[in-house]
Amino acid sequence: MPNGAIVRTKPGFIHLLGRAVGRRFRGRMGVYRFLRLLHHPDHRQHSWLETVDSAASGGPKFHLSTRWYPEWKSWFYGSQDPEIQHWITHHSKPDWVAFDIGMNFGFFACLLGQRCSAVYGFEPVPWLAKRARANVELNRFSNVAIAEIALSERPGEALLNLPSGEDSNWGTSSLVHQSTGRETLKVPLDTVDNCVDRQKLCRLDFIKIDVEGAEDLVLRGAAKTLRRFRPTIIFEHNPESVANVAALLRQHEYRFADLSGKNLGDDPKTWPHDVLALPLDQCGAAASAIRQSALCAQ
Repeated sequence: MPNGAIVRTKPGFIHLLGRAVGRRFRGRMGVYRFLRLLHHPDHRQHSWLETVDSAASGGPKFHLSTRWYPEWKSWFYGSQDPEIQHWITHHSKPDWVAFDIGMNFGFFACLLGQRCSAVYGFEPVPWLAKRARANVELNRFSNVAIAEIALSERPGEALLNLPSGEDSNWGTSSLVHQSTGRETLKVPLDTVDNCVDRQKLCRLDFIKIDVEGAEDLVLRGAAKTLRRFRPTIIFEHNPESVANVAALLRQHEYRFADLSGKNLGDDPKTWPHDVLALPLDQCGAAASAIRQSALCAQ
């Protein structure tokens, strides 16, 4: 551990106080600042907590360390991203097949694994993929598969820009922009279309993409899948890629909304942090089920 910090396996008063405040008043003005002052993952006032905890009542369990920012959020807020968690909880279906692209420690892959038929997670950072596997095993999910690769527009290899060793958020690793560090890691690349073909999937209902500016590259490698399966997509708004993402998905006849379902304006620069992309020809669950059954019969 950096800085020689002490590690606790049982939550202390600071951890319990912060969790009570974060989960009770999540989203309120000043709560984030209070939690960062109370227990900052980058600057150590207190010892890191390493424990096993459920994100929400009845939800999957996770190995969590408050040393790492996405896991810090999951301990104090009960979620890596509350809005995406809420959407998945209320919209996912038991027969869904889902891709989690840029899965970090596996929060959403496990959330989907609890609710869907099959989940495929993709994470090129080896130690994050290892943590994700540990969380899948913790929950005994046999329907979640993890690939230690990055998805892009074509197969091959590329250099992944990594954060500095002291950084608490390794979710900022990126194929396209510099992270906080100077180190790079050569990682294997593949495409969504190749992964779908390799797994012989007859449906793909949902894709979550969080790849730090490489979202358009992922979608370029998913053209056949988007035409055939028309999955619902949630992607992160990154300034360097959002205009390209919007153009690509418009070509495939998608519309854009926030996670409450409210339609977004034409200018991608004004869109929120998480964007919901929905196929214009989506005709409800019954029509989708008929279409998927026909595809599986081919």
